[in-house]
Amino acid sequence: MTDHTNHNPNDSAASHDNVRGEEEPDGRAGRNRDFAQRAGQFAKNLPGLIDDQLRQHPYRALAVVGLAATAAGVVLSSRVLRAVLTTAMTAVALDVGRALLGQARSQIRGNGIH
Repeated sequence: MTDHTNHNPNDSAASHDNVRGEEEPDGRAGRNRDFAQRAGQFAKNLPGLIDDQLRQHPYRALAVVGLAATAAGVVLSSRVLRAVLTTAMTAVALDVGRALLGQARSQIRGNGIH
């Protein structure tokens, strides 16, 4: 059966997955959930990826670590760059937290737990 409504599927009013009082315009819930899953999978695979790179390309890995350490030193030695970094990391942490919370809520709803 086809639903013949004038609602955009990405419109928060048409989405029944939103928690009361929360609006997720433009289908952000699915993107946040997808991002959280990909970020979690990347974090799980990161130690193995680093180990593989160290074994296959030890000098390249050493150069990347050196560049990352230099960049971190430059950023952390500047008050302005530290403030920018802190603000950006706070925003990322909030987005990841919201995505994980939304994913947990979806799993709870899927299991019928209220």
